Amino acid sequence: MKRKKLFTKSGRRALSVIATALTFYEALLAQSGSAGVSAINDAASDIRSFYDPIKKLIWIIAAVVGVVGAVRVYGKIMGKDPESTKHAQAFVFGAIALVALETFVRKMFLES
Repeated sequence: MKRKKLFTKSGRRALSVIATALTFYEALLAQSGSAGVSAINDAASDIRSFYDPIKKLIWIIAAVVGVVGAVRVYGKIMGKDPESTKHAQAFVFGAIALVALETFVRKMFLES
């Protein structure tokens, strides 16, 4: 005997989206109040106190990624790899992303 499905695929998907939304809504209600706000403020002040070491760490990581990326791109170019431009673009965008990360951390936690 063939079993009949209760919901179609789109119905199951909609039901899972609704269940997820309700779960997040309940979690949001559970975090309301001054305890949640004070915890966020405490975390922000902790990040402010650690900003200089975090900034130095980000710049050190950027330097290491830069040197390794430059060596890899140089090797690809000297090896006449046809996809060396893709590697060069990934290297440049990775460096830009690390600088943007440091700027994001500074704007988010220090200039509020």
